[in-house]
Amino acid sequence: MALPSLLGGAGLALAAHELLLLTGDIFGVSGFVHRGLKGNTEGLAGVAGLVVGGVVVATMEGANTMSTLNASPAWLLLSGFLVGLGTKVLATLSPPQVLI
Repeated sequence: MALPSLLGGAGLALAAHELLLLTGDIFGVSGFVHRGLKGNTEGLAGVAGLVVGGVVVATMEGANTMSTLNASPAWLLLSGFLVGLGTKVLATLSPPQVLI
């Protein structure tokens, strides 16, 4: 079980490094959504890639992802919004903690 976790961590680090190197952007979902709402297609593509990638992996592993969610979609959207808002507010107060 440790090998998939190691490969997943390496994949995240590689993606974060390449995004920073190629575009100067920091890897983060709230940043992708924020840029996407401003009309940046790369931001929307980043969010779509994370969602589609998660669905593809869950399908390949045979996981029924909807049975594991105990919260309504409205609560999930609200919690995601609050995390993104908190990230933006805290980024103005202190240096952001990012994956590089």
